[in-house]
Amino acid sequence: MLAFFRKIRQKLFQQQPEGKAGNRVTRYLVYAIGEIILVVIGILIALQVNNWNESRKQKEELKLFYKGLLADLVKDTIEINRSIENYKFLLDYNQNLENSLHNPLSNLDTFQSVATRFNPYIGNSFFSNQTTLNSFESSGKLELIDDTIRYKLLEYKSLTEKIFNLDQTNSSIYLDRVALYSQNYQFGEIKSPYLQKLNVIKDERQFVLLLTVLVEYKSIYLSISLNGLKFLKEQEDALLQLINQKNK
Repeated sequence: MLAFFRKIRQKLFQQQPEGKAGNRVTRYLVYAIGEIILVVIGILIALQVNNWNESRKQKEELKLFYKGLLADLVKDTIEINRSIENYKFLLDYNQNLENSLHNPLSNLDTFQSVATRFNPYIGNSFFSNQTTLNSFESSGKLELIDDTIRYKLLEYKSLTEKIFNLDQTNSSIYLDRVALYSQNYQFGEIKSPYLQKLNVIKDERQFVLLLTVLVEYKSIYLSISLNGLKFLKEQEDALLQLINQKNK
């Protein structure tokens, strides 16, 4: 393209009349102005090509970002579903024990039976896989993402952090109650006669209180965790739907 403009400039230069000094000056001025115009055009073309290359590069980066992001969200979905099913099972089992404790006909034998069936296990806290988002954020390229998706992504990230921190706090409180109970009594069925003698309930009121608090708080912990993950799953499903719509 520059060669085309240069030919036009040379033609105009050659068409200038010869003879007088003024005409020679005019011809050189035309030549100089033509060179300036060509340089400006060259710069504009170079900028346009550079902008096109940058745009193409950004599109490729976004394509890879969304591919990695969707893979991370799929992993989250699998982990969230697994955790929800686990919490449902544990909560259902624990609430049956809790109902036995609160039965008007319950007695010390009932509490001892619950104690042998109680399992302190609560599973692991859900931790979101955000490798792709964190990498893109640290590189300072979040502004390349569609505004709606970026807002939802950061909202989702904040929500996962809040749920994880809340779960850590609640599990710590629960484990303190487990430790308090286990200082005085053991979990599960004790078959050894020797250990049965060591596990004799010396203070019935203490035993009933510690076991009741432990079982009840486990149900509270599981309920909070379960509801948090259900809400997180709703937000993640909405985010996945938004990303798929924007990238059709």
